[in-house]
Amino acid sequence: MASVGRFVLFQAALLLLLLLLLLRYSAAMATPASCIQLLNPQQADVRQKNFAMHLAIRLYNKHRSSILTDPSLMLYSQLKFRYDMWFFVEFVAIQVVDGEHWVVLAQLVVDMMKVPGRPCACELLTPRPFRKLHLIPK
Repeated sequence: MASVGRFVLFQAALLLLLLLLLLRYSAAMATPASCIQLLNPQQADVRQKNFAMHLAIRLYNKHRSSILTDPSLMLYSQLKFRYDMWFFVEFVAIQVVDGEHWVVLAQLVVDMMKVPGRPCACELLTPRPFRKLHLIPK
């Protein structure tokens, strides 16, 4: 009876290992839709960084009453998927709310799509909540 138990235990361990490997493989292949995976990060020059940051600010300000000004770039990631280019930009900016100036940490995603006949069509994706850092005294 003990030899049968050892045999079954060994087979169960192999089956569990196979299931774990399959789960790991399927988890690596399926990426959640709500996150941005750094599949192919590439270095961009300073002009591209600043363009993505200022574009994100313009697109953000276009649809909101509390505007962002005086940006300073902190971090960016560039992602290329065929013809689309995504920039994740994080920067410190001044936000004007009801006449008060707040320093905020902004995290935005800019999608720049190449459209035939137009140099670049741009869209702001998944704006994240801004974290107010401190109020600037007048």
